[in-house]
Amino acid sequence: MLSVAGSSEPGSASPSSTRMAARLRLMMLNGLGAEDCRGAATSPSREIARSYLRLANLDNELVDRLTRYEAGLWRQVVQMLFTLQTLKRR
Repeated sequence: MLSVAGSSEPGSASPSSTRMAARLRLMMLNGLGAEDCRGAATSPSREIARSYLRLANLDNELVDRLTRYEAGLWRQVVQMLFTLQTLKRR
C-alpha cells in the first residue's frame, strides 16, 4: 500500500484509504463481465478504479524516488525564480 502524505512510517496507510482500496478491488472483481473480455468500452468510474489499483500496486520505493525527484525539481524552480528576480532588480 502507498504511504499517505504526512505519515511518519513508510508504507503505512490510513484506515480509510485501506477500506477504499479494498472496496475498489471488490468492484473490480465483481465488475468484470463478458463485455470487458470482448474489449467493449468501459465506464469512466471503472477506468478510475483500475488506475487507482495500478497505482496502489506500485512499489513504494518507486513512488518515494519520484517524490524526491519532484521535490528537487521544485527546489530548482524556486532557486531559478529567486535568481531571475534578483537579476531583474539590477
